[in-house]
Amino acid sequence: MAAAGCHVETISLDWTDPYDIWSVFFFGSAAASLEKKLATQGDLLDPGLRRVVDAGLKLRGVDFANALAARHELWEKVRRIYDRFDLLLCPTLPVPPFAVGQDDADPIDGKVLGPLQWTQFTYPFNLTGQPVASVPAGWTKSGLPVGLQIIGNRHADQLVLQASRAWEQIQPWSMRLASMCPVS
Repeated sequence: MAAAGCHVETISLDWTDPYDIWSVFFFGSAAASLEKKLATQGDLLDPGLRRVVDAGLKLRGVDFANALAARHELWEKVRRIYDRFDLLLCPTLPVPPFAVGQDDADPIDGKVLGPLQWTQFTYPFNLTGQPVASVPAGWTKSGLPVGLQIIGNRHADQLVLQASRAWEQIQPWSMRLASMCPVS
C-alpha cells in the first residue's frame, strides 16, 4: 500500500480475541434459523454446523445481553484506531487454507480453538459493523492463496472499495489464477 502512496504504520491492537462475544451472536443466529428444522432435517446438517446450532440452543437471554454490552465495549476500543488511521490492514485468516471437509483449522501455536475460531481476524469487524474487503495478497509455499483484509471505519464502504482496487492494481493476482486454471 505504500507503493500506492499510502502512509503505512505497524500498530499493536489492545483488545483480546472477542470469540466469546461473537459466538453468542453467530451460534445463536444459526440456532434460531435452523431450530424448527432439526427434528425433521437435523441429520442432514454438516456436523460442524450442527455443533454450532447445538451450542446456540444452549444460550440464554442473559448471554445475549452480556454480549451486547461487550460488543459495545469492543467498538469503543476499535473506533479509536480511526482517530489516527483511515484503514486497518491485517491478514484475513491466521492459518493457511486447510483440507476440504475439515470443519476447523488445526491447533494454532498448540492451542485448540473453538468452532470457527480460526476466523479470529474477521469476526471482530462483523461484531463492530465495519466494512471489510478481503483481497488476494499472496501464496503459501505450497501455492495456496493468502488474503489481506482492508477494514474501514463504519460507513467508509467506498474507501474500502477504493483501497481494494488500488491494492489489486499494485498486487495483481489474476495472471497467477489464469495460469493455474487455464480456460480450454
